[in-house]
Amino acid sequence: MSGYEAATTSPTSPAGPSRDLELAKKAYKDGDLTASIAAHEAKSKGTTGTEEEHAGEGSEYIKSLVFGGLDGIITTFAIVCAAVGAGLGNKTVIVMGLANLVADAISMGLGDALSEKAEYDYVKREVSPLHSTPLHSTPLHSTPLHS
Repeated sequence: MSGYEAATTSPTSPAGPSRDLELAKKAYKDGDLTASIAAHEAKSKGTTGTEEEHAGEGSEYIKSLVFGGLDGIITTFAIVCAAVGAGLGNKTVIVMGLANLVADAISMGLGDALSEKAEYDYVKREVSPLHSTPLHSTPLHSTPLHS
């Protein structure tokens, strides 16, 4: 059994990266594509083999909520200040503030949805060629980067 194969069989503790970096470095140095793939798929000697844990589905929306909230507060404050500075009545200022909040919500929602769709399409285009290229046809590297 090679060192590459041995790394895939016996993870021992819950700490460490999710792949064996030393084996990956050795495979890169040797220019061995198969060994590189095996090293990246292998769990390092410090992992348990469990998948990485993330905060969950709700964590995806935190960035959008914070950015949208800050943008909404600032622009609404600017609109209300301008209306008060122009000497408009209280009802007009409140209506303008509420209208701005609704417009900001629609704008941020559409902007975020279009941004997510564009990101998804980009990733899909980037990953698609990887699945259609045979692994053996692309060398790991043509010349060593180290001397």
